[in-house]
Amino acid sequence: MSSTYKLTYFDIRGKAEPARLVFAQAGVPYEDIRIRQDKWAEMKPKAPFGHIPILSVDGVEVCGSVNIARFIAERHGLAGDNDLQNAEIGSLMDFVTDIGKNCENVMKETDKEKQKVAGAELSEKTLPAMLKTLEEYIQPNFTKHGVVYEAKLTWADIGIYLFIDNLAEYFEFKISADQFPCLSKLHTSVAEQPNIKKWLETRPKSVFTMAYKLTYFDFRGKAEIIRLLFAQLGVPYEDVRIQRSEWPAMKPDMPFQQVPVLEVDGNMTLCGHVNIARYIGEKHGMAGNNELENAQLAGYSDYITDLNLNIIQTFFYEPDQVKKEEKSAKLKNETVPNVLQTLEKHIQANGSPKGYVFGSKLTWIDILTYLLVEDVNNYFGITVDAYPGLKKLHAEVASQPRIKKWVEERPKSDY
Repeated sequence: MSSTYKLTYFDIRGKAEPARLVFAQAGVPYEDIRIRQDKWAEMKPKAPFGHIPILSVDGVEVCGSVNIARFIAERHGLAGDNDLQNAEIGSLMDFVTDIGKNCENVMKETDKEKQKVAGAELSEKTLPAMLKTLEEYIQPNFTKHGVVYEAKLTWADIGIYLFIDNLAEYFEFKISADQFPCLSKLHTSVAEQPNIKKWLETRPKSVFTMAYKLTYFDFRGKAEIIRLLFAQLGVPYEDVRIQRSEWPAMKPDMPFQQVPVLEVDGNMTLCGHVNIARYIGEKHGMAGNNELENAQLAGYSDYITDLNLNIIQTFFYEPDQVKKEEKSAKLKNETVPNVLQTLEKHIQANGSPKGYVFGSKLTWIDILTYLLVEDVNNYFGITVDAYPGLKKLHAEVASQPRIKKWVEERPKSDY
């Protein structure tokens, strides 16, 4: 009687993909259980060692990515013919795992500058040296049989194939056929295995994403910078829009009794629209390259936010109509032009051909500035025709395909 297999992991390839590929090649059915990141917190205490993937075999749980792949392979004819051969294959795969750990350490580095230096060291020295060792190890047997070990395809071939794939996807490090001929041919050979090829063509398309839930009123307001960032990044999120009538009942349960709030993975709540925007920008690559640059970007956001708060207080919270008109006139004739002129100087000084406020790439500050340009036009009829840098920046952000699509399709509101 065959065993019942249940493989549990996130809805991504990641550490479960070796097991899925081995299952595919062996033609063995299993239940591919994929969980959302926001469900992991409640599942983690029940998981052996607090980690996934987990393979349930007739109710018995087996853990560890490499261990699971080896177990499946040894059970279903994708391993050696005896314990000693399996130990040799295991030694090889431990070496491949060590290379992978070097890559993981670079990915986990939180300091952007250190990550950049470590990434260069990895690509230019560490990987070539370790891949050379791997190439030389497999070369005698591969030249003779076209596989890594003995005369049949094993889980070692599949593991090395997947590792080469990951290098290309995450580090843009492609194996050169001239430099590593055996590894290059191995990758092609495994990809052409009928069962593997079918899995690659039909497997779920998935990327690693956090679960985001944004709560705000049913208009643009302070949440729009966050929505625009999510749109530009292509990051999915739950856009929870509440009515004014719902707010009194919800307010006491909100941190600081304000919205927007962003729930992250169901167990963390962030507050403050600028704070949330900064978090998303830094988390998803739309910020500076290090802490100092991020602090500089925050200076721009503080400057822009001061004007935004002034506008909001004038238009929505000033009860005296005469004072409201006086404040509005001062904003239109003095404050707004001064802020726009200051931002224009910074854009010109930055010298970006696309009008970026800071650096040479689109950041969350550019989108915040884009929104400011939109707001001063909506509230005061002020255009940026007299500010060529701002005009270029506004056009650049507006022309981003994902932002353009969001603006065209977003729910309609007056502000």
